[in-house]
Formats: sequence, structure tokens, C-alpha cells
Amino acid sequence: MALAAVLLVAAACSSTEGAGSETAVGDVCGYLAGSSAGLDSRGDIAYGSDASGGLHLWIMRADHSHHAPLVLGAGAQIFPDWSPDGTSLTYTGAVKPNLGAAPSDICRISLEDGEVTNLTNTEGTNELTPTWSPDGRHIAYTSGTTDSSTIFIMDADGTDARPILDTAGDYAWPSWSPDGRQIVFSGSAADGGPSRIWVVDVAGGEPRALTTQESYGAEEPSWSPNGQLIAYVSDQNGNPDSDHPPDWNTDIYVMNADGSDPRQVTSLPGNEHWPPVWSPDSSRLLYTADGLDQRPALYVVPLNGPFVLPANGVNITDTACNEATAAWRAP
Repeated sequence: MALAAVLLVAAACSSTEGAGSETAVGDVCGYLAGSSAGLDSRGDIAYGSDASGGLHLWIMRADHSHHAPLVLGAGAQIFPDWSPDGTSLTYTGAVKPNLGAAPSDICRISLEDGEVTNLTNTEGTNELTPTWSPDGRHIAYTSGTTDSSTIFIMDADGTDARPILDTAGDYAWPSWSPDGRQIVFSGSAADGGPSRIWVVDVAGGEPRALTTQESYGAEEPSWSPNGQLIAYVSDQNGNPDSDHPPDWNTDIYVMNADGSDPRQVTSLPGNEHWPPVWSPDSSRLLYTADGLDQRPALYVVPLNGPFVLPANGVNITDTACNEATAAWRAP
């Protein structure tokens, strides 16, 4: 699945409050809805939802209660990531409200004063999936077009943006190691083939493959906070060449940080993806599941019981809305 082609195909919720509309690049970041007051100061989950009529960011408590709008505006806001100190949120702001193959920027919003900054503000480029470095000084993200993309790093204020890969290919979905020295990502080298999981030293060097190039793909990696595991998405139980998305049948897997001992975690019909997100204590995974009806919802699965893995997980949103992509704020 091409990252730039992310699209919610199920019917949206009926509400039009704060509904998104197509907008110009530069106006995609939206505004703080003011809903964070009264929530727990830490431990909250930010996520994308069309409950306000467009695809925007919402927030809920760590116990999955008190759902409220967080960032509204024109276009779409999705793919959130908390700053390490929990006071700011980065996310993707897109021109089109359904986040189709259209230009998008990396945005940052302060939950303390509501200040919004478009960190990239480019035209004709898809910039997606921002992720903070553990020390809060840098942000890694995906940048490219509908044809190809690669991994960039910039300072937290949006300056000094630069690619970290010298290798040609199509790469996306960066995630930092807890010590900030490495970034894991997914994609295909210039010679093509299914997507693999790669890791590269931030200081430089050639990327190293953590998964083999089999007939199936592996993508959307996420490094656990304790540094021991990497969660990722694989279509090895599905048909990635199908024109019918549920047939892709992507599932969540985990492997050791060195690429050893991969094992399946989820097993719902349809796709689990976008991407898996770790709880702060590395005991649970939060992910988007869109089943045979292609309506995305947020699920959580514990890695250490009570379920026998692979498992279906627990739907923590369970609404008629489309809810996808999430970020878990550390306590």
C-alpha cells in the first residue's frame, strides 16, 4: 500500500461540526480545539477521527474514556506523535479532508498555548508520519511524492531538514530507537521487490535489513520504549496484489530489535496497521483495524496475556465513525 494513497473509504459520521474541506497548503495545520482542559495531564491518547465531520485529531484518556476534539480545521489532520515532554504534538496536515494523494505538511501544536506551526510548508510534496527523537531535539518524517519517498530529519523547530539515506529506493514510516542513535523504517530498495524493515544509524552509514525479502512485505515499524522489540505490519497472510483492500489482510507482528524471532500478534479479518503504537510500558500495542467493511477503528492488544497470540484485540473506540492512527503519551 502506497503511503501517499491513504484514504478512508467508509462513510463518514453525520456530524458536520468542524468539518474539513479542501484547503491550500500552509493552512492545513488547523487549530487547538481547547479540549485538553480537564483531561489527565499525561497518559492521553491522540488519534484521528471523522467524528467532527472531517478527518481531525481527537483525544481520550488512557482508560479510553472522555473522547473530545483536539485539533480541528480545514483539510485533514492525522498521524499524531507526542513530544517527549508531552506538551506538544506533531502531526500530518493534508490539503484534502480524506488524506488522499495530495500535498501534506508536518505540523506542530502546543497544548500549553495553542500555538500552531507548519514545520515544512512545502508545495507538491507529501510529508507524513512525523516522529520525535527521544531527546525532543529532532523530528524524523517521510517526504516524497506519490511515486517515491524517503526519510528526512529536521530540528524540532522545522529548520535544517535533510535526508538521512544515501540509498535510492522508496522508504517511509520512521521510528526512533529509545537511545536516539538509530531509526527503523520500511520500504523497498531501488531494485524493487516487497517492502522490508530497515535500520540506520542517525550518525550515518548504510541501512541494514532486519527482515528478508520474501514474497510478502513488511512495513510500518515501531520501536518499543524499552528498546527490546520492534512491532511492524506484514501482509504474509494476505494478497497484497488484490484490488480489494480487505484481501491484503495485513497483521501486526513483533520481532526482537535485531530482527530475530518474528511472531504474529493480531489476526482480525482485513487490515491491522497505520502503524502499531506501543504503550509507554511496552506491554500493549495500539493500532488501526479496518475489517471487511473497511471502517477503521482503534484496537489494543496486550502482549503478555490474557489473550493467546495472535489475538483479535479489544476495540477501544467502537463507534460508527472512522478512527485511525494514534499516539500514546508517556506518563
